[in-house]
Amino acid sequence: MITNFFRGVREAENSGVSMGPGPAWKIGPVKDAPAFFRGLLDLLPDNSILYLEDVCSKEGVTLLTRLAVEPRLKIVSGTIWPRPNFFHIPFNSAVAGELAEFAKHHATPEIGIHVHAYRGEEILLEWYDAFGAPLRMATSLPEASIRKFCDLLHCNCAIEQFSHDSQQSSSRDKTGDHEAN
Repeated sequence: MITNFFRGVREAENSGVSMGPGPAWKIGPVKDAPAFFRGLLDLLPDNSILYLEDVCSKEGVTLLTRLAVEPRLKIVSGTIWPRPNFFHIPFNSAVAGELAEFAKHHATPEIGIHVHAYRGEEILLEWYDAFGAPLRMATSLPEASIRKFCDLLHCNCAIEQFSHDSQQSSSRDKTGDHEAN
């Protein structure tokens, strides 16, 4: 009842898909939003959808509303109050350019507090608290592409073993080049 009054997300409503426990690339810190969006172009496979949640500016909402399509997958929300807005955007070079240009002139929360990407039923990127916390990427993405992305963004990468039960993660780098913090 009180959740409805304050326009929050009820626990029952927050079902959906997430990367879940298991190995994933841990990448960070990522601070350059324009480079992030441009770099995704060489990393995400064709037909990927970018999911942006909790967009904090009127200009961001206007831009993303224009680019958005109907959701193809329900993503677990990273924000429970107030009820967040969210946008599913087919990712391509035009979108990468528009998001990079927008990010040049706006604070990162204005384009989304949480950023994810998926293709079909697979979560490829999961980033709660974007630009403030490390992001996770699927190990199904090519390692060479992950490392190129990290080099472009001047950040670290390592395989992370994450367990929801223990709420702990451990990192190991496959080559020793980019040890995660």
